[in-house]
Amino acid sequence: MGGTFDVAGATQALELLEEEKLYGSLTVSDGLIDLCCFFTRGGLRVISSGRNLPSLRARLVADGLLGEKDARKVAQVINSTRGKDVKDEREILIRELHWKPNDVDEVVAELLEESLLDCLFWDDPQFEVSTGEPNMEIMQRTDLSALTLSIGVGKLITSIKNRLRSVSEIRRTVASLDVVAEPTAKGRSAVDEGLPLGDGRPGRQRLRFIRTVVKEPGLDARTLGHRVKIGELEVATRLHELSTRGYLNVTRKPRSKKEEMARIREMEEAIDQALNQLLRRNRLAKNSAAVGDEARAARHLARAGGLLMQDGRADEAVRTFSQALRHSEDDLEAREGFVQGLWATGKKEQAARESEQLGQRYLSLNLPGRARRVLERALGYEEQTSTLSLFVESLVRLKRTKAAADAGQRLVNRLRREGREGDAQEVAGRLMALGDDEDRRRLARAAGVNRKALAALVVIGALLGAGFYPLQMRAQAQGDYKLAVRSVQDELAQAQSWDKVGPAVQRSLDLLRPLSAGESKIALRARDATRRLENIQADLQRADRLVGGLPWQESADAEFLLSDVEQLATKVESEALSAPLITLKQELQTYQKEFQRRRALLSSMGLGDESFAAARQLREEFSKLPSGLEMAFVPIKVTSEPSGATVTVDGVEFNRQTPDATLNMPLRGSVRVEVWLADHETRERELSFDELEGPVVHFELEPKGGRPRPTRTPKPRPTRSPTPTRSPSPKPTRKPRPRPSPTRSKPAYVAQVELREGYLKGSPPRGMSVTYEEERDFFKEIRLNNRYRVYIQPVNLIEGQKVYMTGWRITIYVRRRAGWKPERPRVFELDERYLRLVTLHPGRKLHVGRFSRTVHLDLEYAREVAEEGIERMLIELQRGERR
Repeated sequence: MGGTFDVAGATQALELLEEEKLYGSLTVSDGLIDLCCFFTRGGLRVISSGRNLPSLRARLVADGLLGEKDARKVAQVINSTRGKDVKDEREILIRELHWKPNDVDEVVAELLEESLLDCLFWDDPQFEVSTGEPNMEIMQRTDLSALTLSIGVGKLITSIKNRLRSVSEIRRTVASLDVVAEPTAKGRSAVDEGLPLGDGRPGRQRLRFIRTVVKEPGLDARTLGHRVKIGELEVATRLHELSTRGYLNVTRKPRSKKEEMARIREMEEAIDQALNQLLRRNRLAKNSAAVGDEARAARHLARAGGLLMQDGRADEAVRTFSQALRHSEDDLEAREGFVQGLWATGKKEQAARESEQLGQRYLSLNLPGRARRVLERALGYEEQTSTLSLFVESLVRLKRTKAAADAGQRLVNRLRREGREGDAQEVAGRLMALGDDEDRRRLARAAGVNRKALAALVVIGALLGAGFYPLQMRAQAQGDYKLAVRSVQDELAQAQSWDKVGPAVQRSLDLLRPLSAGESKIALRARDATRRLENIQADLQRADRLVGGLPWQESADAEFLLSDVEQLATKVESEALSAPLITLKQELQTYQKEFQRRRALLSSMGLGDESFAAARQLREEFSKLPSGLEMAFVPIKVTSEPSGATVTVDGVEFNRQTPDATLNMPLRGSVRVEVWLADHETRERELSFDELEGPVVHFELEPKGGRPRPTRTPKPRPTRSPTPTRSPSPKPTRKPRPRPSPTRSKPAYVAQVELREGYLKGSPPRGMSVTYEEERDFFKEIRLNNRYRVYIQPVNLIEGQKVYMTGWRITIYVRRRAGWKPERPRVFELDERYLRLVTLHPGRKLHVGRFSRTVHLDLEYAREVAEEGIERMLIELQRGERR
């Protein structure tokens, strides 16, 4: 149970704990301060984060119950236990000063009662109650302010419930401390004349309070409480009493938007110290929505939903994720959690629908691997045509041709059952170029058309790649190419590759031109088809370079592709090409503008984990803009041990020394960093953004001449014990010489299946050396028999200055009597070559980062290919051993 911690909420929370026999926990938070009350069988323990609890020692001194000498003794004991097992003030009073536990607990109960009632006047406090075993990890923390009550917990709860009635009267006047107090004429005259405002100590406290207001009018209630050193409840009580008597005017002062944003940033910075992350996230989401930052509110609600899912509270998580999506439908984390929560709560029909939307979002972000997994689960519950269509598209993008053909056949069958013959033929035509002959025959049978006729539609529709196929099919369905298709289908059916399309179009023109003579209806359509084919023929040569870069989401360089598109858009003649080129140009320009916006946002961020995470995300999302990434920078801090070293980056010396030196690291490319300190060895390192783990780079500097060698202790001489002269002396027994125990380093972890770099097809440029960053645990999930060990190497193909990965080179080592013996290595090719994020330059050193960060490849697919190769090699090896 949770909600706003007002009088009603506090009453409900305490009643729930009483029903559970005071066993559970209550947490109250205002976003910056947390108060956790842990009710156990042994009593009550209260812990505060963000602000210290009232001091038991100070309260006893103020009440005259503890002398100055005893107070100093308590302080000395507390100071002597710092860094050790910290003893609280209650324990010191009982053990060192021999106070009775009942006497101490009475004062502790007063402090806890005031602390809990103070929470009612925090800035929109939120609470959460949980029953059962409390969180022992938080409850036993000794680095936070804490108070413990062993006796009278039930009496304390009853007292708090009784005082809530009087507090409700105060909240009618002062609902929160976002108020400003101004003295009235009556209040000023009372201060000037020194009129008593009550009997005894309360009257003196009221007079002191109003004097502070008269001296500094316009103070807000929180600042006023700090000046007179009293808590929130007492401040609200004084304001209520003095305002109802006419001594003060209390007016509400809401925060400005600037102040709210500053408070939000302060809460985000302190969220790691929160005792209850869920309350902090909900509070941040509420404040962010209040200032109009819907995206930030959705992000925090999504994180809160994730915390609820971890606690097994799926129903609450679904409501939280749904609320996050109402703030921002584009929040991917919220949509992912919403789908997971729906599956967890058994709402499978709604989960299937939301999975379809999530899969579509993944595809729009070019994440086909995630889309496939989400859509596959949705299809396992209920097979819908739209979901199946997205599933086929994800398989096509993953280059899983066999699976795409199988799923495509199911999609074609469903479309035909729904009476959508045209759509079925369109889908089958698009998939015809992917599978083998058997797949094509099955798709043709499913679509209900002749295979050659379907192939003709494929070629005409795919003249400029799969990206333009739907536009061409719509044009054909409208009748623009109807006669052309019927006339040339047999000819185009034989052209299944881009190289053969040009000659096929020429032969089709030879067939159509004789039909163009005359003024009949057939002749008019033949001439129109001839004109269109002639324009297409002219554009075939112009678009030859462009086809290799489609679709653009898989292109290695979107900037280079955009320049080609802009040049081609001014020269095209065919109507079918002009509209798709305009659309493609707009997509690429939008992609480029979004990168520029995100880069400007990154440049405005300072040094820290947030800017580094934003740079990492920018690097992954805009990897298609290499030259732009070279001009995007993120601040990196350089430290050294010892500090005070001079830092030089690419030959430029910094004014500041470590640990205050900060360099601007480009998101693509590398910089050479040199760290120098007097009487120490100079350290150099070639740094690139991909190999960094965080926003700090550390250098270890060693003194010149190396470390001093340890002095060798002399060997002890064997000693002989004296023997009596009368008895024959036995042979002296020599003690074994003590041998110095060598310090053996712990052996490094060696995986059974290791990823190793260094296999090249082709030669690097002259004078160039290549080093690699190891990632040997890439295949750590694979488990083999102890007799085998496997080395897997990426096959790197060098073409000019670019490097492509084309497959895996797998070597199996077998443990035999003579040791580990390698078997003959084998190469397993991938479905196509994948660009690696390295560039070769003659005469330069190249450091290649971790494999998973330097290749445009679905890592799950790569692991599957490697696992299949290992399995095949082991099967063949075991068969040979049996023979």
